[in-house]
Amino acid sequence: MAPGLVEKVCPIVLRGSAEAREILVFRHPQAGVQLVKGTREPGEAIVVGALRELAEEAGIAALSGRFVASSSAIAPDQLWHFVLVDTSDLPDQWSFDTLDDGGHRFDFFWWPLLADASADWHRWFVEALNVARKSATELLPDAAKLLAEYAQVINHHRFDAVAPLIAQDAVFWFGDGSHVGIAAIRAAFETTWRNLADETYWLEDVRWIAQGNDAACCLYSFHWRAIVDGVPMAGSGRGTSVFARKADGWRIVHEHLSGMPGPR
Repeated sequence: MAPGLVEKVCPIVLRGSAEAREILVFRHPQAGVQLVKGTREPGEAIVVGALRELAEEAGIAALSGRFVASSSAIAPDQLWHFVLVDTSDLPDQWSFDTLDDGGHRFDFFWWPLLADASADWHRWFVEALNVARKSATELLPDAAKLLAEYAQVINHHRFDAVAPLIAQDAVFWFGDGSHVGIAAIRAAFETTWRNLADETYWLEDVRWIAQGNDAACCLYSFHWRAIVDGVPMAGSGRGTSVFARKADGWRIVHEHLSGMPGPR
């Protein structure tokens, strides 16, 4: 878990299609309309945490989910991870007596995904709804799925989990120089993980500037928090990733990370 930053997991449960899509919400007896959300436990996988919170707060036993986005712009000193969850048919509304959060009764119902939050929404969840709406596309493009998976597994700090997403001949440009080929990229990643203890890395503001059948490219901001020589530190910058369809599927062929531009 990132030092000084409380990580939250937020499962996104949808029904319907196109403009009729709806997102599952609930009314908190003391804090307005919200999405299901809870604190990620130490060492817990993001998807596992989202499924656990869905069971604890809504009584829904879901079997699978897919990480889609992270945001640190929702609540102070918090990093929220959003997971698109697969569930079976659910009723139009129901109440659930949660065992956590003080034992409240939550009243669940569906909210039109494209509708703006009303005045009775909790202010944090207004922004959370915007992130969920942006993330929950009808069909996440293959390159976007790959980027979402990459942003999740990179925090396992095991290059063997990251390597299948990167082309063997990929070229990565970092602040310490160029790294050409999977062996050089592995060395760069493992050096970073040794130097940045307990690092948490995430992407925000992803913008796709090209998407085709065989290639795609996106821009984003990246952020990290870690312990360096016993001191909590953080940083951010700008990134570009290029994807290509190989014989065995989509892969990252280029990544370029650089610092944020200074004031002029």
